[in-house]
Amino acid sequence: MAIKFEDYYESLGVIKSATADEIKRAYRTLARKFHPDVNKDTGAQGTFQKATEAYEVLKDPEKRQRYDQYGSQYKAGQEFTPPSGFGGFNFSGAGGQTGGFNMNAGGQFSDFFDSMFGQMSQAQGSRRQTNPFAGQARPRASASGPANAPRGGGCGSGNCGSGSCGSTAEKDTVLDITLEEAYHGGSRQVTIQSANGSTSKLDVKIPAGAADGAKIRLKGQGTGGQDLFLKLKIAKHALYELAGVNMVVDVRLSPWEAALGAKVPVDTLDGPITMTIPAGTCSGARMRIREKGLRKPKNQGRGDLFARIKIVVPKELTEDEKQLLEQLQEKSEFDPRQS
Repeated sequence: MAIKFEDYYESLGVIKSATADEIKRAYRTLARKFHPDVNKDTGAQGTFQKATEAYEVLKDPEKRQRYDQYGSQYKAGQEFTPPSGFGGFNFSGAGGQTGGFNMNAGGQFSDFFDSMFGQMSQAQGSRRQTNPFAGQARPRASASGPANAPRGGGCGSGNCGSGSCGSTAEKDTVLDITLEEAYHGGSRQVTIQSANGSTSKLDVKIPAGAADGAKIRLKGQGTGGQDLFLKLKIAKHALYELAGVNMVVDVRLSPWEAALGAKVPVDTLDGPITMTIPAGTCSGARMRIREKGLRKPKNQGRGDLFARIKIVVPKELTEDEKQLLEQLQEKSEFDPRQS
């Protein structure tokens, strides 16, 4: 089946030789600008979906090698026919949910992605969601359909081994949520499949401050009227690292901002703030932004957000910039290897 070739490098606005860090930075920039939660313009969601699909491939060395190997002779929009039996994988081009990837999480990936990588993802046993604004990140509006069904689960899933889940409750079913949903709360419509193959849709409220591994109890919604427990799994985020109830976000500084001090914007899940950077800040330093993390157990306040400083050096300099740096080099007695 001929499909349209997708130029993932063009989707992210990077060159083919771009490093992993450059690809990550390009995706983050596009995600901040076009994510449906922050940009309601027509076409923003499509741009975000294309960028997410491109990042899903180019961030993974194996997928990127596969893409480069068979994509070098094509341009965006040209007809592309996947090689039959390539690498021992079946190119079915089925769309929908493939290899554990949730293709409807914020938008369906292209047939090109499905044909090239769907079965590979299945072979790897991936069970994560594909929209990674963080990777993962669906909008906080409710989602419906079988592709958004919880993973694993009770007797109806066939994962019980003996067929008996105990006298009081079924085994936990995993429900993947975004960090935004964990922080702000939200709602989700999920599809549960019973032992006889029938499905039912349930509206699930995700409480604000939900912790990774927390459980939601749905009374009488399991097999035989038992309670159904949904175990929440917070998906990896494109911007923030989760450390318990605390979070970490990278803040990029120029060398002169780090040396002289500056006021810079920092993204939080409550919106951007301005942080004061003291003069002489080193790369790798962490600065605490209090109570911008997830809620602590028993309503004992919130965790913190840590801004992790990364000093970035320009790859290209103007003549004036080069002269100024050369003057600094001549006059400065600073030796970073002795400090």
